[in-house]
Amino acid sequence: MESVYLSDLHGRTLHGLGYFVRFPGGRVLARINGANGATNPIRRLCPSRIWLGPGNYDGFRQGQSMDLTLCLGSIEIGPLHGLLGTIEYNSAGRPSFAAVALRDVSLERAREIMVVIRKLYRDDLIVLHANPPMRREIIDGAPRIRRAIRAIFSETGVGRIYTEKGFSGELRVTGIEPESDMPLRCAMDGFFVRPPFTVEMSGCHFHYRFMVIRIRRIQGGVAFPVPSRVEVFRRRRWRRTEAPSGYQVSFRHPQFSGMTVRAPLVDVSREGMGFEADPIANVLYPGMELGEIQVQGPGHDGVTIKGKVSWVPLDNRDGSGRAVCGVRIEGYAPEDPWVGFFEQFLYPTTANGAFWTDDVWDVYTESGYFALSGKNPKSFAPLKKHFSNVSRAFRSSPQVGSMVVWPSPRGTVATVSMTKIYHGTWLGHQLALHPRKRPSNVQSRKILRDIYLHAFEHAQGDPDSRWLLAYAEEHVSWNHMVHDDFASRNRSSGLAFVQPFNLMEASCFRARLPRPSMLEIGPPREGELELLLSSIKRVRQRAYLSALDLTMSRFYMEELKRKMNDAGLHRERSLLIAREKYSGELLAACIMELGSAGLNLFRLLDGVRLFSLRPGAEDTYPYLLDEARVWYLSKGREVFTCFSESNERNVANKAGLADLGPGFMWVISVKILPDFIEYLFESTVPRRVPVLR
Repeated sequence: MESVYLSDLHGRTLHGLGYFVRFPGGRVLARINGANGATNPIRRLCPSRIWLGPGNYDGFRQGQSMDLTLCLGSIEIGPLHGLLGTIEYNSAGRPSFAAVALRDVSLERAREIMVVIRKLYRDDLIVLHANPPMRREIIDGAPRIRRAIRAIFSETGVGRIYTEKGFSGELRVTGIEPESDMPLRCAMDGFFVRPPFTVEMSGCHFHYRFMVIRIRRIQGGVAFPVPSRVEVFRRRRWRRTEAPSGYQVSFRHPQFSGMTVRAPLVDVSREGMGFEADPIANVLYPGMELGEIQVQGPGHDGVTIKGKVSWVPLDNRDGSGRAVCGVRIEGYAPEDPWVGFFEQFLYPTTANGAFWTDDVWDVYTESGYFALSGKNPKSFAPLKKHFSNVSRAFRSSPQVGSMVVWPSPRGTVATVSMTKIYHGTWLGHQLALHPRKRPSNVQSRKILRDIYLHAFEHAQGDPDSRWLLAYAEEHVSWNHMVHDDFASRNRSSGLAFVQPFNLMEASCFRARLPRPSMLEIGPPREGELELLLSSIKRVRQRAYLSALDLTMSRFYMEELKRKMNDAGLHRERSLLIAREKYSGELLAACIMELGSAGLNLFRLLDGVRLFSLRPGAEDTYPYLLDEARVWYLSKGREVFTCFSESNERNVANKAGLADLGPGFMWVISVKILPDFIEYLFESTVPRRVPVLR
């Protein structure tokens, strides 16, 4: 029998446990024995707890034992023994709420309660407490609808049909005929449903729902037109994927210590899983703390994880009595075995790249990555050893980075890295695809989609993650198709932006310029950092400041430095201020950043940003860069980069900067990462799939 603590009986701490009564005070009541036979409305119930509404609690006090009988519709269950928890009172001093923990409930009695709960649910007297969709959108633009329908028809293959009577069967996609007035072709195997009906299909992260008004019978099935309106919604924060057959979950029932539940695993995500079980026979209900759950499968030692039941459907009418019960996984760390367990299902084609370092270097060489921005591939050779060290650090410290690869029998096909470069910001970088190792039956866009999913969802798993950032070269079409277009669609929300720049490179060995006598350059004085950040805030949007840690509390990146140091890596930031020598007026600033050698092969983490604090102060930039050369040289660097976001190009020649070409900084909020994943899903449909017109 579970332990019951009085603090557990307060209604607010148990929000979500059990099932909620739709109409409290109707046919779902509890009669308290010894209280003059008074009946109180039940607000929520399950086989271990009951929450009562306004009623007669005279003579009762917190912690007191009580007997009661459940009056559930036409059925009575009791007497039951309980422990009275907190009694809440309204403004008039009358009892409005009481929580009761049931004691010594037998397994048979608990099953009896569950049977009645299911009946009440089917009679529409109780409801499952479910959160509304986390994201919902109605799309009615023809181009977007055609792209979405093309994606789900090519990738999903199966849809569920709903009529006024509820679920009516599944349809199977058979193809797309773009020249037809009814281009969408499906089969209804063994049944036929007349329109109108609703079809629901799953994408990568979202669900798509649309009405079918007209159909035409064709050989092998039916055809219907492209819908004019599609509802897109998401119920979960994380993607789920089906688990292979043969995997099973088991746990000791928290209410009945002698009972062990064993059930097949159905699906898995980072923070949850589903298993198929009979909720009546196993007495399963939302909010149950399951303690330790063992998950095992063929050829797998299994993992142990803690979780809580989050969803138990009750309207299973196929006669089996079984249903897919959802569990929310709680309290695991990035290095826990659970991570490797769910990753094998979520990312079957990709892996962490620490063991493929030489292969990855070959991908960079053969793909032309080392020739981007006019670079000489030979200049990267000294960084290979450092790159290997970073890869090993990511393997042991996934909280600061990950290198994802798409391996094949012929070697690594593609790679991308994800690195935490600010307090809440992860950088996606070093994307490359080998030109010859790709399997002939797999398209490049499928490979790129797979490694993107793995890398970006790794960053999403960081509890501090707020922003995702990429530095994209202007001339690469993939960058515009995937990054720029998505950011443009979401710019008005403040959750995405694109900042153009020219990437420049500076040598630390260039001769210094004679500095004007009236110009002074040095570290910031008291109050100058705050003035600088206020000035940047006037010309850059809030997301820019937040993503780049341009705030007073995070400017020097102390917490990130500690995490990097723990991983054997390094990250730091320093600031130089140019001011008039005698008046002390601020003219310009140079923000300098440093990362471990090999953390980014193009030295984007050894970069500076220049900001003018007064019109015309850009003339001070060459002298600020001279001082930056001294700083980087003292850190063991021979070159560093400069992000030219305004008119630094005007002083490039005087400052001795080499122009590496145009690019843009792409930033999105983690809040819309699932939207980006779905956009990626819609944008990378195989070319063989017909395009809807």
